[in-house]
Formats: sequence, C-alpha cells, structure tokens
Amino acid sequence: MKDLFVRDKTYLLRSSDEINPYNSTCIQKDSQSYFCYYDANNHVLKIYKKTINNEYLNDKSIKINDNFNKVIVHNLDSIILINSKLGEIVMINFKNDTIDSFLISLLLNNIKYKIVVHSYGALAINSEEIVFTIFPSVSLEKFYNFNYELEYSFRSRKIISHFLTFPLNYRYTHWWGGLGNYYEKCKNVEGDIIYSFPMTNNLFMYKRNILTEIKVEKSKYLNNFPPKQIETDSLMSSKYVINFANTTGFYKSLYFDSYHNYYLRVVSHEQSAFKMDSQGYKTQNLYNDRDWSIMIFDLNFHLIGEQIFKGGEFNFKSIYIIPEGIMLAKINENGVDNENFIKLQLFKYKIDEN
Repeated sequence: MKDLFVRDKTYLLRSSDEINPYNSTCIQKDSQSYFCYYDANNHVLKIYKKTINNEYLNDKSIKINDNFNKVIVHNLDSIILINSKLGEIVMINFKNDTIDSFLISLLLNNIKYKIVVHSYGALAINSEEIVFTIFPSVSLEKFYNFNYELEYSFRSRKIISHFLTFPLNYRYTHWWGGLGNYYEKCKNVEGDIIYSFPMTNNLFMYKRNILTEIKVEKSKYLNNFPPKQIETDSLMSSKYVINFANTTGFYKSLYFDSYHNYYLRVVSHEQSAFKMDSQGYKTQNLYNDRDWSIMIFDLNFHLIGEQIFKGGEFNFKSIYIIPEGIMLAKINENGVDNENFIKLQLFKYKIDEN
C-alpha cells in the first residue's frame, strides 16, 4: 500500500520551552487554531495562536494555582484543573473565570485512589459528565482486581459508575511494569469512549454504560506480541527497567480524528538495545530512536492501513490533530540558528489517493 500520509508544510512554534508532549494539545475555536501547553515547572498555561505566516505565537498565558498538578484544555471555554491526590477539580475559561468546581471523594469502599492524568486523552468530558482514570493505592498483588474508570455527573454531583479493569492477560505474575500499567482512551463523535491497552491487541468500547471488546487487526510491526513479561525480581535494577522500556514493542496511544472520522493507533516498535554510530562505536538506543507507526481505522474499526515512521525524527508521544491532518513535533529543534522555536510538521491524509 502507498503512504497514508504525505508531508506538507512546517509550522514554527515560537517558544524557548522544551514542550512536554503529555502536557500539550491543539484545539480549534471559530476556525482559529491554537496550540496549548501547560508549563508544569512554572505553573503556567501557555496558549499559542496560529498566524497566516505558519507560526504559532504566544497569545495568552494563564497562571495556575500550584495546588493543581494537571491541566487539561478541553476547549477554550472549558479548561480543567486537577489536584490528583485530593480529587479537587476546577473548570475555568480562556479569561481565567471559574466556571465550576467540585470535590470528588477518592476513598471508595475503604480503598484510597488517586486521579491519573498521563496525557491529554486521559479525560472524556461533555456537558453532563466527566470520565477519568483513578488508580488504587494497593500492592501489585491486588492492583488488577479493581476498576479504574470513574464517571462523575456535574448535575447530581455524584459518581455514576466505576468500571473497566485491565484485560485478562494482565496479572501480578504476568505484567510489563510501568510500560504496560496504563492505557489510553479517546471519545468518538457519538460520545462513546474507546480504550487501548499497551499489551492487548483488541480495543474496548464504553457505550451506553456497556463495555464491549472490539476485535481489531494487529499491527504488522509487532512481531512478538504480547512481549515477554518483565522479570519481577529485576525491578530493583534501573538498568533492566530502562532497557526493557527502550526495546519492547507495544501500543502507545489512541486518538479519534473528529475532522476526518478516523481512529489513529500509535504503535511503538521493538528495537535492539544497542546500535553502531557513524564512528563505528556501540551506543545505546534511546526511547525515541525506535521506529513507530500509525494504524488508521474507519468508524467501524476496519483497518485502512498502517504507515511506518523512522525513529529519531519526530516525538511520537503526542500527535496533534487539526483540520488539515496531523502535526508531529520534530525532535531537538529548539535553539537552531539562535532562534527559539519548535518545528511542527504537518502530514495530510493521502488515503483517498490510494
């Protein structure tokens, strides 16, 4: 199959920051594109506005109370501030006006939980409720016995449901450390929530309070999947854990492109622990050195195709979805020619031409 994406223009984001992909997203408002980034070190939400010169310039900065350790921009009228340990959630708008606030009890059935927000896909929200991930403070032996998704009603100020366990191939004696102990989700145009687990091929859909497993095609680049489990006795060795994360293939993330009605599943490929550099020396492969790919599914979860990207050029930890296609942040682009900017490469869909 031909390429599913074609490289197009490059946008420049004027910033001296090293953007954390887990704290950034792109949104649209009134046909205007914005790039939003939460600077967790300085507790500032920075909002960049796209100009006609293919640049993103800082349009507004919002100081965030340091009580909140996570910030999610749902849209410019709904910015969610989260204290993940206390369960405190505040919603503000672009003008920094408080829209709503509530406190969710994170003590359920005498078990203490904390809100887990590892990416911009960590929340599913509409005008009626919010769904987020909570992890229990328990030992690993008990960890997989709990539900991890909490659905909360804005109107009733009550928990509606507590659902979703890890798939059956996750167990205390059958696990993959921190690399596998998370999951990604996205919300489709109908409001259904789709879940993707790193070490499970199938997807899961939460629709009208019913959770359904969806069988999908496997990535052609995951040859040994699920991978061999982590050796529990080796967890005390940081060298082992880093090497495991750098070499193991898994499903990284999941997005829904509402502009084109595609599901995008990012696949992190296996790689060897070492490589030979240009001087003939043996060097260690890093996390971003690996090749990776994007699987594209239609609304019925039929695989349209899968395109590979060579490692080392783009940061695949986050994909920015915009009306024109997708943007990928180039690696190590800060400070080029004494300019402080980040390059965002636009890729347009080429599916209709295949």
